[in-house]
Amino acid sequence: GIITTKDIEDYKQKNGAFGDMLASEIMQRDVITVGPNEPIKQAKALMMEKNIGSLPVIYQGKLVGVITKFDVIHLEDD
Repeated sequence: GIITTKDIEDYKQKNGAFGDMLASEIMQRDVITVGPNEPIKQAKALMMEKNIGSLPVIYQGKLVGVITKFDVIHLEDD
């Protein structure tokens, strides 16, 4: 799963404090990912389409990196 800043803010707004909360209680389980051979411009387009700030990079079922909006913000669209 993944936990975003929005997930944390939403939880705080509803519950006030974290207390003994577990990561599994707020993490998103249906995570959009890309593979390491995905063209970076396609990853950027996916992030824009889905309005997400980061994409985990998965290879053979394992996390090998993360692409963030800050990584791709200056890429020109063709």
